[in-house]
Amino acid sequence: MRFFDVSFPSKFVRSPTRGDWSSQEDIDQRVTLRPASVPPPTAQPETIPVVPELRSPPITTNASENCCVFVAGLPKWCSARDLVQQIRGCGNVYEINIKPANEQHRSTAAQVIFWEASGATRLIEKCSSGSIVIASHQARALRSMIRVAPRGPSRATRVLIIKGPSVVVNRPFLESFVFTRFDYSLEEVVQHTGATAQYLEYRFVSFRGQAERAMTAIQSWKARRNLMTTRGRGIWEQVEAYWGQDPCA
Repeated sequence: MRFFDVSFPSKFVRSPTRGDWSSQEDIDQRVTLRPASVPPPTAQPETIPVVPELRSPPITTNASENCCVFVAGLPKWCSARDLVQQIRGCGNVYEINIKPANEQHRSTAAQVIFWEASGATRLIEKCSSGSIVIASHQARALRSMIRVAPRGPSRATRVLIIKGPSVVVNRPFLESFVFTRFDYSLEEVVQHTGATAQYLEYRFVSFRGQAERAMTAIQSWKARRNLMTTRGRGIWEQVEAYWGQDPCA
């Protein structure tokens, strides 16, 4: 049974200049590839499970509990991926926001939020000791004026592990059809292949707005059982998603 449907327009118009049918390139631009029986992007599944952390992080008045760190002195081209690879051993990363260089500030800066205040403390200590260096640029860090409270104990991280049949648990399918309603940046994707299933370890640079939304997207697709073919339902019933360990922890 087909897992994908390919639909073409009902008719094609003869070219007024060439006098022939549209070129193959023109035809290819009219082809729509979509999962079989899945509604257009505007349609919503009946239920969309939402992880609790979708709301904004809480604010604290206690400076010692502040989990947010302002990092300065980064190279102009520095990305969240470049930074997250340099802060190993600090703690679970909740969110990273890059502030690009501009006319007033020649270097790039970043806002790093951890799940616990201890992560912020360790990052500041590493920067003070000169341990965080990116392309000969030594990073400087201090607690941000935006005081973000600790999130508390949680199994959630910025790392999402997806297990299931390779027909859907593969990067082209997930990134073209599932992870489409949010922006994200990846540190890397680690692939593990088992005897009967494939594992993909998605290491997003942030939990908030990225890993959390990827988990919600997976749950939403699993809830679309009545919108899929029998084969599609059987495949998604085998898909599992769970949190992995943050390499920065």
